[in-house]
Amino acid sequence: MKKKLPWLKYDMKKAEYIEVKELEKDAKKKLNEAASTLNDLSKPIEAKKKEKTLLDAKCKRFLSLMNDNGKRRMEFLDKANQAGVQVQGKYKEMEDLRRQEQSRQQRILKAREDLAAAESDLLNLPAYEPPKSELERLVAQILELRAHANQKRSQKSEKEKLLTQNKLTLRQCMDRLKDMENKNNKLLHALKNSGAEGIFQAYQWLQQHRHELNKEVYGPVLLEVNVSNRAHANYLEGHVPYYIWKSFITQDAGDRDFLVKNLKSFDVPVLNFVSNDSRQKEPFQISEEMRALGITARLDQVFDAPSAVKEVMASQFGLEHSYIGSKETDQKADQVSKLGILDFWTPENHYRWSVSRYGGHVSASVESVNQSRLLLCSTDVGEIDRLRSRKQELEVIDC
Repeated sequence: MKKKLPWLKYDMKKAEYIEVKELEKDAKKKLNEAASTLNDLSKPIEAKKKEKTLLDAKCKRFLSLMNDNGKRRMEFLDKANQAGVQVQGKYKEMEDLRRQEQSRQQRILKAREDLAAAESDLLNLPAYEPPKSELERLVAQILELRAHANQKRSQKSEKEKLLTQNKLTLRQCMDRLKDMENKNNKLLHALKNSGAEGIFQAYQWLQQHRHELNKEVYGPVLLEVNVSNRAHANYLEGHVPYYIWKSFITQDAGDRDFLVKNLKSFDVPVLNFVSNDSRQKEPFQISEEMRALGITARLDQVFDAPSAVKEVMASQFGLEHSYIGSKETDQKADQVSKLGILDFWTPENHYRWSVSRYGGHVSASVESVNQSRLLLCSTDVGEIDRLRSRKQELEVIDC
């Protein structure tokens, strides 16, 4: 039985195989039938597709023709409109040309008439003779005018040169006058004119080196002193020696040495002020007896200056002992000396009494009062007036 079992399985599988084979044949047969049916059914569909393709192509050609016809129609309409406009323009142009031709014919006719009239007038004119005398006169006049124009140009050039020179001179004169009218410059000019040649350089050097100094330095003294009364200026300038006006006053020994070293070439004195609290100042008081004799002031009280400058001048030159009187004092000078006043000024004279150290003899001296040359810059007045006069002359010339 065991030997027959494989064969039985074989027979079973073979039977299944044969059955499947039959089924395959039936399936192939059905497939072929279905394919045949599909082919039969596909033929009309393909025919319809071809027909549709042909119809689509015809539609596209028709639409293309319609579009082309529409474009050509629009172009035709545009051309028709343009042609209409051109025709209207041509008609208008023709009308303008017609009017222009009529106008031209009228002008030609008028020109012919004018030409005939001119020819007639020309025939009637006398023979032409050139005006030689008139031409010669005009030529001579032209030459004369040219010569006159050349002369005027030369005069103008000379006047322009002179005007330029006058403007330059005027500018220099104005600058000079401005400097002279400036207070400090006037005073410095006065010192320079009085013999202090290097005073400008010394003053400028001080201004440039002030930052190197330990304390305030004053000078020149003439610039520091202010006297409001002209007569008092005469007295003060006559009382103190000349060198003080061009001097510089320091308040520190180091500053003094520094200035002496650097200002030596400018020939200006340098004084050092040392405060001395022990010095007894003469109190200022005018008694009734003094007033009765015309004494009104003391020389140290009539000017303003920095305290250091004023102290140096008062202590060195006895300003506290010099009094100021009037014309009445001039007449009673002997009585003034009896009050113990040995130095006083009047509008006309300077009175001084001196006592001999040896015999106690008293001697008196009287000197005339001189006009101030420095404090009031009287030496510059003439120069300033001259510059002002010159400035006015130049301004008149420029006008």
